[in-house]
Amino acid sequence: MSELILNVDDDNAARYVKSRILRLAGYQVIEAANGAAAMQLLAERMPALVLLDVRLPDLNGRELASRIKKTPATAQIVVLQTSASHVDTKHRVASLDAGADGYISAPIEPEELVAHVRALLRMRKAEHERQKALDALREADRRKDEFLAMLAHELRNPLAPIRNAVALLRMPGTQHMTGDLAQMDDDVPARVVVLGGGVIGVEFASVFKSFGSEVTIVEALPRLVAAEDEAISTQLQRAFRKRGIAFRTGVRFAGARQEGDVVTLELDGGSTIEADLLLVAVGRGPSTDGLGYEEAGVTVERGLVSTDERLRTNVPNVYAVGDIVPGLQLAHRGFAQGIFVAEEIAGLSPAPVEDRGIPRVTYCDPEIASVGLTETQAREAYGEIETYEYNLGGNGKSQILQTQGFVKLVREKDGPVVGVHMIGARMGEQVGEAQLIVNWDAFPADVAGLVHAHPTQNEALGEAHLALAGKPLHAHA
Repeated sequence: MSELILNVDDDNAARYVKSRILRLAGYQVIEAANGAAAMQLLAERMPALVLLDVRLPDLNGRELASRIKKTPATAQIVVLQTSASHVDTKHRVASLDAGADGYISAPIEPEELVAHVRALLRMRKAEHERQKALDALREADRRKDEFLAMLAHELRNPLAPIRNAVALLRMPGTQHMTGDLAQMDDDVPARVVVLGGGVIGVEFASVFKSFGSEVTIVEALPRLVAAEDEAISTQLQRAFRKRGIAFRTGVRFAGARQEGDVVTLELDGGSTIEADLLLVAVGRGPSTDGLGYEEAGVTVERGLVSTDERLRTNVPNVYAVGDIVPGLQLAHRGFAQGIFVAEEIAGLSPAPVEDRGIPRVTYCDPEIASVGLTETQAREAYGEIETYEYNLGGNGKSQILQTQGFVKLVREKDGPVVGVHMIGARMGEQVGEAQLIVNWDAFPADVAGLVHAHPTQNEALGEAHLALAGKPLHAHA
């Protein structure tokens, strides 16, 4: 169904023209000649966008925009000035101050009006998707807390309530141990169930498979490493199948019980999986309780310290860095933030450390390395994008290493590269150049002009950019 637009204008002729243009563009349009009529329609319908004349007989645009923003009916308001004589700074600023999402001055061509409307509706959709993602993260946090509490009860493990525990495995003399001890145990279990298919889960699954264990991953989300580009998840799942690592995605954990040396995992729907060892890899949480942050007045939400982009807390001269700051939980992010704060205090005014530009590596086999936006994130941010996947089958060094995978580039349409996503052996060693490309807003043609040594895996980055620039060498564009 086409999106609904409310067109509010007291000038009958102007209102008719705008509505006609928008209907021809495929939108549904409802009309109001004054503020009161507009509010009545908003009580009955839920338009995606309100096209609002800045001057109405009963309410000015600023007052009506303010009222609309207090209703749940719309996420986008564009103020349209239909008379050129009314265009002045006072009305424009007043309208935007009231919360309007855009301002169009008349006269305007039909194509421009439609383009403005489409852009605003794309913004609305992207904001809606971002909000859905945030809600999903909050729900995942809540479920994780519930799960850890339940597991502490089911397995009667005194260490289970510790929020920063990665795993609950065997401890000496029992069927369980902590995640830290998991890396030191001499005993290789025959069957391992990994609960969680994120970074930690696939890394441990890969390790135990290399040790000879039979491994099954259980993940509630639709795919493994769901934070990565979808193409990366697909390739990893294909590689894991070839290695004999089983996984079940889109299924939720229902419970666990221990009988002798066997742990039984219960899933929604009634199915069960038996294992000699259960690895819980649902992520890490902050350990900030009792450290005096809140007593000092520092704002803490769910154990995380709130900061602005310059890592300042709400308390003057108090900064926060590392995993206690919401965002990527990576050691090199903490290093960079620590350096940033030191330089900030020294008055050097360094550039903020943005998560988008931080390289991410997952140390499984095959290895995953990425930086920047995924294809989905880039579409939300820019609308039109271009992507290219260079298969490592065309890379000589990758053939020597007998690895499969690809380098995927994501760029803004006719713009710079905004994301690099790689999978295959040793891909973590290639992410250094990838982060330069993304953080320096390089165009494919910029990188295509650089010479990459042969035979190296680093050539794959160069070949991918050559292809995306329209000059493929050992690949098909």
